[in-house]
Amino acid sequence: MDYSSENTVTIVFTVTWVNESSVIIHGRRSKADQTVPLYGVKLHMDKFSRTPEHLPEQEPARKTGRSAGDAFADLTELRIRELLFPAYIRPMLNDMAEKVRLLQNENTFSFGFITDTHTEDHIVHHCGSISGASKYIPLSFIAHGGDITDGFLPKPDEFRLIRKAVNRLLEARVPLLYAKGNHDDNNFYGRGARGNAIPDQAENFTKDIELYNQIMKFSEKDITVGSRENLYYYYDDENAKVRVIVWNAFDLPWVDQDGEKLLSSMYNKGLNQNQLKWIATEALDFSSKADSGAWGIILISHYVGTSIKNFDILTGILDAYTSGTTYFASGSFTHDDHRTKTTLTFPYAVSADFTGQTPGEVIAFISGDTHRDRMSTINGYLSIECLNASLAKDHESAPVKTNFTRTETAWDIFTVDRVNRAINMTRFGAGEDRATRY
Repeated sequence: MDYSSENTVTIVFTVTWVNESSVIIHGRRSKADQTVPLYGVKLHMDKFSRTPEHLPEQEPARKTGRSAGDAFADLTELRIRELLFPAYIRPMLNDMAEKVRLLQNENTFSFGFITDTHTEDHIVHHCGSISGASKYIPLSFIAHGGDITDGFLPKPDEFRLIRKAVNRLLEARVPLLYAKGNHDDNNFYGRGARGNAIPDQAENFTKDIELYNQIMKFSEKDITVGSRENLYYYYDDENAKVRVIVWNAFDLPWVDQDGEKLLSSMYNKGLNQNQLKWIATEALDFSSKADSGAWGIILISHYVGTSIKNFDILTGILDAYTSGTTYFASGSFTHDDHRTKTTLTFPYAVSADFTGQTPGEVIAFISGDTHRDRMSTINGYLSIECLNASLAKDHESAPVKTNFTRTETAWDIFTVDRVNRAINMTRFGAGEDRATRY
């Protein structure tokens, strides 16, 4: 069968009958004059007797009295395509796993980080490749750093792409974490980009609670939620004694005026009062841990930087956390409404008291957004930025990516050694391995 997407990628499948219970599918995908073989996949009829919980849009195959050919016919062409990896991915995963194993020891823990996938139909396998790493390397979790889609399509189409990406990420069978990106509220389409005739209507934008329900509800049993409506929470690795705080750098209230959304995430970054209070009083509270002094934290968001309104308050809270002292700040910050050009004011008053617990350890901020690899110190804390997984080259320091090759994507396995305060980042795809200390 042939499958041609709107991006003119053609998937060609060859089906080989094995017996009454299974078939083998081989495939290749092509675009223009490029052709790449895909690994063969052996499908068993029993595999499709029910639908996984996270694939609600698919109908289960009816097993009773049916052959493998019948079960195969029940699968959509899209579903079959998503089962297939380009042939070069598995050798790359093997190579990466060997390098990571050399870094791992009794003092380390590892996790996967992928960001800025800007998912399109023909590159969903990027999310599948990082899930595949969990079959080669023990991982604590996989985190997506935001911009899971591009935000240029009608909301139902964006949700379809989110479901496809999340389905692949959930194949890892380890907790999935996700930080909201500036594209993820679908603001490009909502503001009238690419043919939307009626811009700035609230129904064109995606709320944080909708993103939570599309992505994070599948990991709910693994996390402690601060706010579903504003998308921040934390995950505890009890073995590594590390708390991963996933915070929202675009935590600005929805302001609807006559059906319009006034503040999109694209150009407005800020930490709202409620999130700051949650970080100060809950996310950094280790009083329930018998070994509270042994814990450290990693902070994951889509963007990190002083241009975020109230970022200095966040790092002020961290200063108190790492020194076992107190902190207080109050005031307000303002944002300009992009449509009416009016100024919106957001007050805050935040206090933190860590005098009752052992001074804590901040390992690093980890983020995406800038579409480049960079390490820096921001307000005294290590900040690690990671290259986008999409094909786009948006920064002069970024490597060139070539579709249908080993360089078509980029993501990392982080291996953290807390005894030696070392972080190693092993790269899959374009770019280089990195290492640093904190």
